[in-house]
Amino acid sequence: YFKSPPVTEVAIEKDKNIFGQGLTYYKTATVLNRRLYIGNVGYKDSVTNKIVNSNDTVFKSHVNEFDYFTYNNRIDVEINDGEDIIKLESVNGRLLEFKKNTLYIVNVTRDIEYLESTLENRGVEKKYHVVKGEGFVAWFNKNGVFFTNGKEVRELLSDKKGQPRLANWKSNYYHANAIIAYIPEEKALIITHASGIGNSASADKQKILLYDLKSGAWSHGSKRLTANDTTSFIITNDGKLSWIEKDSTNYKFRYFNPSPSKLLNTSKIDEIALKTKDFTFGKPSVNKKIISVYLNYKNGYGVTLYGFREDGEEEILATLEGDSETEFKTLRINMREAKTEFVDKKAFNSVKSFGLRLSGSDVATDFEINDIQVVMREKSVK
Repeated sequence: YFKSPPVTEVAIEKDKNIFGQGLTYYKTATVLNRRLYIGNVGYKDSVTNKIVNSNDTVFKSHVNEFDYFTYNNRIDVEINDGEDIIKLESVNGRLLEFKKNTLYIVNVTRDIEYLESTLENRGVEKKYHVVKGEGFVAWFNKNGVFFTNGKEVRELLSDKKGQPRLANWKSNYYHANAIIAYIPEEKALIITHASGIGNSASADKQKILLYDLKSGAWSHGSKRLTANDTTSFIITNDGKLSWIEKDSTNYKFRYFNPSPSKLLNTSKIDEIALKTKDFTFGKPSVNKKIISVYLNYKNGYGVTLYGFREDGEEEILATLEGDSETEFKTLRINMREAKTEFVDKKAFNSVKSFGLRLSGSDVATDFEINDIQVVMREKSVK
């Protein structure tokens, strides 16, 4: 018989882990493809044993070893460009590297990463200006609010014609201390309107912007938060948007209330203002006659409904009503009947576009609109 030779075990020494020792750090991280990607780091040099600060380098861990990093396992995208990495995020096989002025999109769907896009003026000032949602990443900066699913980047402040949907974004809404978050139960983005956490006016710290991902509509709320200083937002295990705020000398855990009342220490809404876009019904060059308007709503006490056309002229269509209602009701406005009260009896007989505006004060709690429908007829060309 043949005797097998003795087996010699050879120990293969791994490359030295450059993180985990004292004074090593990273300021932002994201998990992608079973690796941890970290950026804006301080690592231990394997030769000098000194801490090296590298604010524009991304290191990636070994697969399924989220605490094991080696010097050669890194991604250098535009290093020494004078910009620090502010935030790392990932979506759909893409690594998003946010610097102050620039966004780098790195494709990691293959074995080798490669730079897919370099987007100027798409960076962020603070890491809490970026949020990850269900299959997307959204962020804002001085130039606007942006959204990506990894395959395309969209600007959310412009309509289909490229016109701004919020006037003077930089001066009226943007602030470095504002925070963005995602509300899973509402499928909406929220951006706080803080004009300086800790020293801003109380009224400013209560304001928010809300972007509905389903309809693509922006809304502005003046009393959706307290005036207290707050932490960044988090999502609890039950899907609720939450934060901690300082109330006098106490710290309190808060939930965001997505219901229409959303009020603090008041039973009435002080003021409401809502204006739809200009509806062209798919034919902006064709004249139309508005026949009727249907509004499905509840608790409309204190709200007045206006109609407007492309030149800005508007007329009162109806005064809403209802308080403490739990069921929706439908209001039908027949233009033939309504125009008897118009200043201009022919206001909506021939329009290129049509829209609605709601305005009111001391509005009933839980005012809510469920549906709006406009019936029109195209005018024949003479």
